[in-house]
Amino acid sequence: MSVSSVREPSTNSPPRNTDRGGNAAVISSESFMSRVLLPNRRYSEIQEIAHNGGRHKLMLSVSFYDDGRLGECFASGSKIGSELESTANDGAILISLLLQNQVSLADIAHSLSISPNGSPASIIGTVVKAMIDWPQSKHAHL
Repeated sequence: MSVSSVREPSTNSPPRNTDRGGNAAVISSESFMSRVLLPNRRYSEIQEIAHNGGRHKLMLSVSFYDDGRLGECFASGSKIGSELESTANDGAILISLLLQNQVSLADIAHSLSISPNGSPASIIGTVVKAMIDWPQSKHAHL
């Protein structure tokens, strides 16, 4: 699959998705992971999580594939529109995309920063840790 774009007449820069010589970038379909979408109707659960020693609280919603695997998450904070909530929302979207592309929670967690005391350094790490620690008994809904 090749990607190219049309040069805009008002600029002297090469079109996007090209190399410096103006050649169209080629994206191999083999470089993409195979995304496994969740069913339209799926089992979900919600719980409150705390970050930074309980100073910041979020509601975390997780949804499951039919086989019980976690497949997506959503995070919302008490201060709507805050930077913390926006970061948590964006992080949850990225976590969901990674899960749907068969990246394990353990691999995601291993890639994130931790504080000197071993706790997650960011709200995104807190979301991942909460998902890893999600009670297994709740997965037995199937």
